[in-house]
Amino acid sequence: MKSFIKKILVLVLPIVIFGLSLMSCNSCQTKQQNQTYFGGYLVNSKDSLVILYLNDKAVDSVVLDKDKTFSFSIDTNTEKLYHFAIDQEYHYVYLEPGDSLTVFANLLDFKKTMSFSGKDAIVNTYITSQLEENESFREVFKKFHRMSPKDFKQKTDSVRRVKEQEYVDFLKANPTLSEKAKAITQVSTMSLVNKEIELYPFMHQRKMNECVVNKLPKDFYDYRSDIDFNNTFLAYFRPYYSYMVMFINNLSFTTYRKNSKQHDLSEDINKVPDFHINKLGIIDSIFGSGDLRDALFRNAAYAFLFHIQDETSSRNYVNLYDGFNQESKHREELNQVFAKYFCIYRREIFLLILILLLLIKKQFVLRIHLAQ
Repeated sequence: MKSFIKKILVLVLPIVIFGLSLMSCNSCQTKQQNQTYFGGYLVNSKDSLVILYLNDKAVDSVVLDKDKTFSFSIDTNTEKLYHFAIDQEYHYVYLEPGDSLTVFANLLDFKKTMSFSGKDAIVNTYITSQLEENESFREVFKKFHRMSPKDFKQKTDSVRRVKEQEYVDFLKANPTLSEKAKAITQVSTMSLVNKEIELYPFMHQRKMNECVVNKLPKDFYDYRSDIDFNNTFLAYFRPYYSYMVMFINNLSFTTYRKNSKQHDLSEDINKVPDFHINKLGIIDSIFGSGDLRDALFRNAAYAFLFHIQDETSSRNYVNLYDGFNQESKHREELNQVFAKYFCIYRREIFLLILILLLLIKKQFVLRIHLAQ
């Protein structure tokens, strides 16, 4: 019996050991494949600390060495959008498993001197160039705001064709891009044009004292059918997020203008409680759940608190807001902000009453003095 067991062990044990070593080797190989490196050379920085963020959380930090270089080693099994910060500057970096990406930048002119090398440098270079190009287009669009809806549409269509062709050419030159790489480069290309279309009704009314909500061409917002309104991967990508904020603002503005019986075009829409209340329902109806929804509700709340100083309207807003945000990651933060807001509001009312009483007393004393 012992001899039989010994023979079995002699035959089986090498196979088991080989299998375990193979599993270990595969595990090691997988880990190496997932190991991602991001580093760079940052000159003329005042600070030496480089912080790496994933979404809204700092995940790592390093200090520049004496040669002004830094390096992060990241273990990831999927594409991720990070951003790094130094000297109050920040920039996005798109990384895939196994990437080795290097950035160069001069902090004296951070954005314009930035360049990338290594795997996936092409994606990051494209994103950077599009964001820089958007800055110059922003000035061009300011001139379009005074145009009629028809002329504005023609101008934006012209810009859109140029930008769309840039994106098509980029895809042709890089046919093996991942879906996430395609998504972020597409948003980098088109976000400003889309945002400016949503901004136009506001800016035209402000500059020309004319409401164009009911005068827009029927196809003015057709581009919206191509927008992914719930892309969780892009929730913390500022061009995507900023577009969503303006999209919501415009929907609320349009609703208010179409339903309002008032025709005071000089009215500051930001001072109207209904404009802010409408946004709550819009966000809830379009953005089902997740970080983007939470961030948009948070933005809406701060916009309300910044512009509205009326206790009755504020309490009504807070009650409605809370109903939409039972599961929000920002709920505790906003509850504290709302509490401080009402505390400050009551304190200001108290001080105002006190000042009025002092002024009344002063006038009363002055009258007695004059009567004597």
